[in-house]
Amino acid sequence: MVTGRKAFGDGDAAGVQREILEVMPPAPNELNRTVQIGISRVIMKALAKNPEYRFQRAGDLVSELEAECGTASRPSLPGVPQINVPQVNVPPPALPRLETGSPMIPGLSTNLGSVTLSASAAPSAPPIEPAPSFAAKLAPATPSWVTSSVRAVAAPAAAAPSEARETIVPPPPRAAAASRPISLTPQQIKILVGVIGAALVVMVSVMIADGVRARRMQAEAEAAAAAPLMGTAMPDPLTASPVSEPEPQPTAIQIVPATRTAKARRKAVVAPAALAVGELAINSVPEGAQVQVDGRGAGLTPVALANLSPGQHLVVLSKAGYAVESRSVLVQGGTRAALAVSLGQLAAVAAIASEPPGAAIIIDGRDTGKVTPAKLVVGQGNHSLVLRKAGYLQTSASMALNPGETFQFLPTLKPLGNADDIKQVGKFKKLLGRGGQEGTARVQVRTFPKGAQIMFNQRMMDRASPAEFLLGPGTYEVTLTLTGYRPVRKTITVESNGRMEVNETFER
Repeated sequence: MVTGRKAFGDGDAAGVQREILEVMPPAPNELNRTVQIGISRVIMKALAKNPEYRFQRAGDLVSELEAECGTASRPSLPGVPQINVPQVNVPPPALPRLETGSPMIPGLSTNLGSVTLSASAAPSAPPIEPAPSFAAKLAPATPSWVTSSVRAVAAPAAAAPSEARETIVPPPPRAAAASRPISLTPQQIKILVGVIGAALVVMVSVMIADGVRARRMQAEAEAAAAAPLMGTAMPDPLTASPVSEPEPQPTAIQIVPATRTAKARRKAVVAPAALAVGELAINSVPEGAQVQVDGRGAGLTPVALANLSPGQHLVVLSKAGYAVESRSVLVQGGTRAALAVSLGQLAAVAAIASEPPGAAIIIDGRDTGKVTPAKLVVGQGNHSLVLRKAGYLQTSASMALNPGETFQFLPTLKPLGNADDIKQVGKFKKLLGRGGQEGTARVQVRTFPKGAQIMFNQRMMDRASPAEFLLGPGTYEVTLTLTGYRPVRKTITVESNGRMEVNETFER
């Protein structure tokens, strides 16, 4: 109704049935641009091939369709920006014409920027300076389109009426306007002062935050330096005991012969060499990553390591579901170093193959465009997987994926029997036997209640249940439908010269 055309072709009945079963029509909004996307989505959901993806109740369809129609017809709210609404250029309002409330005083001349108002002069009247008007205050900054619309209407004089005269003076050149000094109003000065004050407040806040962060990092480094080397439950080679004061070395006394010096004895003390070690604090986002330093376990992050020998050290961090990260850190004697690493989360991978290969891979009802064998990166969570190949039975599975895991699916597809060679058994063939159909299997289909439509491998049979058919060896997908009842699907495999019964009871 919304596109003006049928969803499926107008050809013969077999072609229409084939399109209904195998072909998805284009979306209504692609055929008619005036159709809302939400309404188009509701229609396409109702036309889904898989009944599980369609509306399960008529009330659900009505509710969602009413919601989409209400959204499409909802009026725009004030203050909400409109999309694709043409903008109307409204001309600037013209200033009202200035009219003198009293007769024009002879000899009066008022300069309004580019507008000059004057009246006929009389020698008997002295010049009077008029009070500055609204147009005179705006004259220095008034654009040309405003000044061109200002006119002065002079009333006739009481003594000698004379016609008012207006003279339009061209605006001054831009060079002269540029050289004129810029004057700010008190309100503009207040705004400027407020902006400068706000900028100063922001700068002071940033400086205070940097100081607090630097003090916190220094405190953490000092705490890490005071803590011993943390390791796993097993003794770790990196865990060193606190450095104790070196034991005093025995004093070496050197005996000097009397022939070489006047003293009989001289003492020479040998000072021990100072041991210079470094410290390293390691953290990760998220925390709880396993730490290895130079191939040896050092615990879980956050961890502080002390008594490290000066030089380069290789730090490796690993956590389930995240990529392994490695860093080379230079540790100097008598100093504290810090290392922070952000771990990257791994994606889940689905490795899918089939026998025979070449089956289309469909995940969550969407064709991925890939065929088996293939590896696909899939988000974590539960997903449905379907493999389809012409001439073979459709295979499905469920996937529960976690970050960093690989899901493998390697099914063997079952070949479908040839539904085009299915024969219906009538009353005379039942009396006469198989009637020359050697190598076929006899399948009898009964349902309760009767009158169900029967399909083998998506091919619709002409007879309703109960009915009997002759099928070639192979696997068949049997679909039974009856108005007002839930459809029944069943997969059967028949052998040559075999016999099988399909008895199903429908549920409302």
